[in-house]
Amino acid sequence: MANGTVKWYSNEKRYGFIVQEEGPDMFFHKNGLAADVHSVSDGEAVEYEVREGRNGPEAYEVKPASE
Repeated sequence: MANGTVKWYSNEKRYGFIVQEEGPDMFFHKNGLAADVHSVSDGEAVEYEVREGRNGPEAYEVKPASE
């Protein structure tokens, strides 16, 4: 799993971006949130997997980072 911080997320627009530890910001869609996660907050530390989406790499299985 990769780690990063939510740059911003909009429930209304259903997508957001994660600031990665290395590399460019990572796009994620609401459908990419882990099954038990309904939303994330700006500035929240998260863990995620990366897959190839329609427009390039995207995060999925996004969830709060474990302590």
